[in-house]
Amino acid sequence: MSKYLFFTLTLFTSFFSYSQNPVLNWGVMNIRMNQVSAGTYAGFLEVTRSQAISMARTEILLMNNNVSINDWKESHLYVRKPNGSQTEFPLSTVAIKLMGDEFSNLLAALDVHDALIVSMRDRADRNYIATFSILTDQPEYYPSIYVPPYSRVNRFTYQLVTRSDGKSQILKLDTTLAENKAIMDAYKKMPRVSIQHYPKFETVNNYLSENDTIVLLGKRNFEIHPVNKPLDDYLLLTTEPKEIVESANMYLDWNKMVAKPDGPVFSLKYLKGIKSHSIGLFVNDRKYEIMSMRFTYLNGKSLNKGYYWKNSLTYPIELINELNDPFSILIDRIVIKDAKLGYIYIPQAFLFSFQ
Repeated sequence: MSKYLFFTLTLFTSFFSYSQNPVLNWGVMNIRMNQVSAGTYAGFLEVTRSQAISMARTEILLMNNNVSINDWKESHLYVRKPNGSQTEFPLSTVAIKLMGDEFSNLLAALDVHDALIVSMRDRADRNYIATFSILTDQPEYYPSIYVPPYSRVNRFTYQLVTRSDGKSQILKLDTTLAENKAIMDAYKKMPRVSIQHYPKFETVNNYLSENDTIVLLGKRNFEIHPVNKPLDDYLLLTTEPKEIVESANMYLDWNKMVAKPDGPVFSLKYLKGIKSHSIGLFVNDRKYEIMSMRFTYLNGKSLNKGYYWKNSLTYPIELINELNDPFSILIDRIVIKDAKLGYIYIPQAFLFSFQ
C-alpha cells in the first residue's frame, strides 16, 4: 500500500470516528465528547461566568446523530474549586437539569477560575464527563437599560385600559367589592368608558394604554417608539392571576437563550441562525402559549424601534439581518393563554442582548 493511500485511509477513518462522537448540549453551548478510554468520553469548553449562569437554567442533553439520549443510570453536576475541592448540586431525575431550589446555591458558589463539571453514565455503563472552565466576564457591549423584576407586593383592585383610538376605555374590576364603588360610580358618568366585571380582579398596573410608549424600569421611564399599532384586543380581556404573576420563577426561553428578566450578552451570529425558533414563556418551568407581545430594538444610541406582534404572524425580526453592531431586544406587553384561566397579562419586561 502506498504511503499516499495509507494517509488517505487514516484521514477518512479519523473523520468518520469524529463525526460519530456524541455532543453534550447545555443551553447555547455544545461540547463534542471525545473517547478517551474504553467506555469513557470527555469534553472541555471555556465559558464566561454569565454564560455558565445562563445555561445552568436549562436542560442538559446528550445528542448522538441528532437524537437525544434519555436513558441514564446516574447524572451529577459539580463545582470544582482551584484547590481541588468540589461541591455537588442535585439534578432533577425527570429532565437532566438543576432542581429549582439549587440554582441560587450554584449562583452563590460559582466563581471565576472554577470548573463546572457534568458527569453522566448511561445504561450501557458508558461515562460522559464535560468540563466547563469559568472565565472572567468581559463583555464589549453593556445594555443601555436595566430591566428589574416587577413588584410582587403592590397590587390594585382595578385597571383602566385605553384603546388604540385614544378615545374609548375599558375599566376592569370586581364590581361587587365595596372598595371599588367610588371609582366605579365616577367612571359610570363617562360615556366612553365601558365597565367589565372580573371576580376578585387585581393587577400590578392600574393603567394601560394600547398605544403606551412608556415602560417603567425600576425608577426610570423608558420611552418606546412603536412602528405599528397593536394588532389585537387581548389587553381588554386579560387578568393577572396570583398563581402566575407572583411566581419568582418566570423567564423567556428563545432556543436556549434565557432572559430572567435579562441575561448575558449572547452571540449575534447565533441569533441570526435561530431567528425562526419560537420564544417560550415559562412560569415554574411550565411553558405557556404566547398570544401577543412587543419587540423593541435598542442600542442606547439612535436605534429605538418597537413592533407589536400576535401569534398568527411571524416575528418582526427582519431588522436583525441589517444589524451588525451590538444591540438589545426588549420584550414586553406579553399576553399568554391558559386553558382554565383564560388570557393573562404578564407585567414583566425581558431583555435579550447581542454582540
